[in-house]
Amino acid sequence: MPLVTSIVVNEWQELMVPDEIQDEIQKAKVNQQVYQENEKRLGNWLLANVIDETQYKNMFAENKEKFDKASTLIIKLLELVSVDKDEEEKRIIDFLFAIRLKRIDKWDYKRYVHKIIEKITMYAYYIVIDFVNGKQLKLERIPHASARILPDWTLEVKDKKVYITYFYKSFYSGDSRVSVIFEDESMEIITVGKNPEPGAYLKKRSGLNSKRTQAFLKRIADI
Repeated sequence: MPLVTSIVVNEWQELMVPDEIQDEIQKAKVNQQVYQENEKRLGNWLLANVIDETQYKNMFAENKEKFDKASTLIIKLLELVSVDKDEEEKRIIDFLFAIRLKRIDKWDYKRYVHKIIEKITMYAYYIVIDFVNGKQLKLERIPHASARILPDWTLEVKDKKVYITYFYKSFYSGDSRVSVIFEDESMEIITVGKNPEPGAYLKKRSGLNSKRTQAFLKRIADI
């Protein structure tokens, strides 16, 4: 579940106004302010008899035309980037919040997971995740009762990058050892603590020390 966060964050970034358009909008707004100041200045000049009424009308009309052009440009630029932006951004923020709570809709999950994960291969004590971009992640599973489960996790998003932390058994006994198991430009994944060795877990469950059991444990450890 946390792995899809990087795709969601990428969609969020794509909603942002491109730098070039944002710059053009800011320039047009500055020009608007300049033309508004010019209008006030023309009025003061007329009152101070610096210019006559004819000059005022001509200069005012020219200044107003420039102001209207700046206003029209701002509207056109905003139209390029305002297609349901607020609604889509709210949906993405709500989805990221739901991921933190580990309660996302299965259809939303399916929508995103195929964009990032190509294949998941399951082994006795770990899984291998092949990403669409060709990269790979090996994630250990935790022996629990008669099952093997994936570790608990937390995540945070900072500076457009996703940071995921998985917690293994020894963490809950105070082990704070950290290992980086994956990193690229969009995501960093670490683990805290470690699992017991597969053989040690089976010995604890079975209590057997026969040659047959030891041979089986060795095969498991070699997987």
